[in-house]
Amino acid sequence: MTRASYNSPRRQQAAAATREAIIEAALELFACQGYARTTVAQIAEAARVADVLVPTITDRIDAAVLSQSGEKLKLIANFLEWRP
Repeated sequence: MTRASYNSPRRQQAAAATREAIIEAALELFACQGYARTTVAQIAEAARVADVLVPTITDRIDAAVLSQSGEKLKLIANFLEWRP
């Protein structure tokens, strides 16, 4: 028995928007309070998603932190420079 393929552009767009919201929320929180002080619950609340969704994209969050440029990278660098 083969499964029918399912392709929904609307669902794919919604999933991409959710991932982006989580990554943006995580980066903002990391810049403000640091990576170690940021919890999954805080990221989920800021992104307005269920906290069970956040761990599913942690590799993407880490990659997003490493790939930042411009203002966000400056915020992260400033925080790291001045942290205790």
